Amino acid sequence: MIRHTMIALALGWAGTACAQGLPGPDQSIVILETVAGRGEACGLLAPWQADGLRAMMEMEMAGWDNARRAEVAAAAAERAGRTPCEDEFLNTYIDAAGQNMETELLPPYLIAYRVFAKMDTPPAVFRQTALRLDHSDILTAIDTKLAELEASGRPPEGGKPWPDFIALTETRVAGLMESFDGDASGERYSADQAAAMIAQSVLITHSWYEGEAGE
Repeated sequence: MIRHTMIALALGWAGTACAQGLPGPDQSIVILETVAGRGEACGLLAPWQADGLRAMMEMEMAGWDNARRAEVAAAAAERAGRTPCEDEFLNTYIDAAGQNMETELLPPYLIAYRVFAKMDTPPAVFRQTALRLDHSDILTAIDTKLAELEASGRPPEGGKPWPDFIALTETRVAGLMESFDGDASGERYSADQAAAMIAQSVLITHSWYEGEAGE
């Protein structure tokens, strides 16, 4: 999908992670995991927001070996253990990032889900992750949400008009399908990367929809 400003915020504040001995990129993951875990546990983040942050983390950690991931996980667990819900850094980060989550983090996943759900033959990973025969209620909610965002006057990532942003995102979704077909045109992803992005679109969209339905 798209590299979001939340990563940039984490990199900018990496020096505050207090993860001694870890390089900046690793410290940014410590921050994101702490924010995702404590933010959700403290009711400062919706589940879909925490899932979205972790999806970005996985993109950043592509190719990391288990030893590096374990070191970062231990540092994140230590930081989370000393981060109360009223922690100034936690709340400041979420306040800053939260302004972008609905316009930058969520829409690409909703758009991707809509594209796959409307295909005559969706990719198997979509069907096997979504586990639904009927997507109509979710598609209606997605259409409503995208219309609300456009009406709000808040621009999507990149500042393009919403119709242009949606069309561009749909083109990128087609690029994921080309990865399965072995087409080297457009953005290039491995089949594993494409499958992961499709699964993430299901996970995050369902998490968001369940939150909307529960309101």
